[in-house]
Amino acid sequence: MPLYFARLKTGHPERLAPPRDGPGSFKIYTILENHHQWSCKARADVAALSSAEDQNRARACLVQFQLNAAHGLPLPNMYDGTALHATATFTWRHHEYKIWRIRQSTIRTCFIYLNGKRIVILKILAKRRGELSEGEKKNLSDSAIEILEQLACRSFESTELEFHPVPISV
Repeated sequence: MPLYFARLKTGHPERLAPPRDGPGSFKIYTILENHHQWSCKARADVAALSSAEDQNRARACLVQFQLNAAHGLPLPNMYDGTALHATATFTWRHHEYKIWRIRQSTIRTCFIYLNGKRIVILKILAKRRGELSEGEKKNLSDSAIEILEQLACRSFESTELEFHPVPISV
């Protein structure tokens, strides 16, 4: 099943929009399972959080993530060592890759870096204990491998949708 990518858009009460890109800024993408805007995995992750407080924290985490990425500076410069770090590693085609995690309060935003200063959000979840379970790490690795496999066959641009999805309303 093909995946599609769309820029993370935030904004409330204004219209949802991606940040203004500066020179060298990181671009954050969400995964869509099809061409429909409501198939956004990040949006579904936030909606599935068990409390309104967690949902609000997740939205705030994504807004801050987007603001930090817009600077174009290495993200470890924008977060302290406990808030941003590699949470899992996996091997694909004889290369080791890292899955990164931003921790803000009880919210964990997991993502991978792609070439061209692109970031793809894999999962947003609420965690009340430190480490991800082995099962969670495997699910994240499987998602990342699915993205890499698809991009090995198709260009990122051919999977990037131009319409305005509504992944997260913040």
